Amino acid sequence: MVLCALNIQKNSKVPKKEKVREILLYERKALKVIVGMNTGHSSLWKHLYTLGKVSKTDCRKCGMEEETAHHSVRMPCNQIHQDKIVRQATQPT
Repeated sequence: MVLCALNIQKNSKVPKKEKVREILLYERKALKVIVGMNTGHSSLWKHLYTLGKVSKTDCRKCGMEEETAHHSVRMPCNQIHQDKIVRQATQPT
């Protein structure tokens, strides 16, 4: 995942210039994901619940925890991890 590759931490200070240059090379869609996941302002249910758009915060994949950036990216739920393994295994080489 892009976030993991960049090693951006939620409570980190301003990224170094090299890291900023690397991030800015991504397309707009990827930048949207990077910013959303690092700020918590994304289409994950925890944020949508805060905005009053959905009625629950449970993860859509596993249903065991709140669907937050931390749950979905940094500490993936079992279902997301399993889906990722299946996608990697079925991609043509």
